[in-house]
Amino acid sequence: MCRDLYELYERTVAAKLPREDGKAYVPNYFKRGLDNWCGVNNPVPLVASICRRQTKGFDVILARGSRDLTVEALVVNGGKPYHDLFDDETIQRSRRRLSQFDG
Repeated sequence: MCRDLYELYERTVAAKLPREDGKAYVPNYFKRGLDNWCGVNNPVPLVASICRRQTKGFDVILARGSRDLTVEALVVNGGKPYHDLFDDETIQRSRRRLSQFDG
């Protein structure tokens, strides 16, 4: 899972998504969380906490229509070997949040 999360971070930075102020969005808090959780811990609690509320980073990604750059997309992907590590509430929140890309 950590490999996918770090790849998500790198792809997000490379996308140079504009924030409201015009600067490129860089998910620094996400990277710090990855560095803290992936080194010695299981990152599931980190991902679940990100999915609890809609972040400013999610809003930036949503504005650009880049669903594939969300943590929520990883959570709902049943093909990932770690999918079953997330509880039903985290999966449902992620699905609801991702539904914003459809509207």
